Amino acid sequence: AQITTRQTAFAALQGKLFDLQSKTAALAKTGGGAFDGRTAATSDATAAAAVAGTAAVPGTYVLTVNTLAKGAQAATAGFDDPNTAVKTGTLTITVGTGTATTVAVDARNNTLQGLADSINAAGGDARASVVSDSATGKFKLLLTSAKTGAGNQIAVDDSALTGGAGAALGAFATVQAATNAQVTLGSGGSALTVSSPTNQVNGLIPGVSLNVLQENRTI
Repeated sequence: AQITTRQTAFAALQGKLFDLQSKTAALAKTGGGAFDGRTAATSDATAAAAVAGTAAVPGTYVLTVNTLAKGAQAATAGFDDPNTAVKTGTLTITVGTGTATTVAVDARNNTLQGLADSINAAGGDARASVVSDSATGKFKLLLTSAKTGAGNQIAVDDSALTGGAGAALGAFATVQAATNAQVTLGSGGSALTVSSPTNQVNGLIPGVSLNVLQENRTI
């Protein structure tokens, strides 16, 4: 009975040792282990956030967030009512070099709101909504790019909207130009500047990824 009790105790101890061994094995790794971690912090978390990988070299850097990456926006001329009938045919929307989205317009959707719903249902690179311009009291069809970056401007081809007795959409005016995020490291003639089509900026500081949140800020 005493031997059995001792065997049980040794078996329990052996299990605990194996568990400890498996946990300490992770600490023995020469790369990517628990002691290889890096952290990054910014002086203004409302302007930018930073994440450091194991390749990051410890240091202090002065950065200026010049611009944020933004998506393009374009709008039609104003209409008195969001349900005003527009011409029928097809409307083609292209964002940057992406795949063109073609929307068929007929008696079922030939209004500003009908067009917005159909554009969104097509699932392309642009989102549509009907907005009210308080300055004029008019309603406009607003297109917003789902992609940021200077290369993602919105192009609209309404040349095939020629059917029916509805109103022409007319040319789309630029409400907001698409822009890249731009961040500068240092100052003066030797400063380094990088741009990114998104608000995640990599490559400026090795091993560090920046997520910029506000422009015209120094951190």
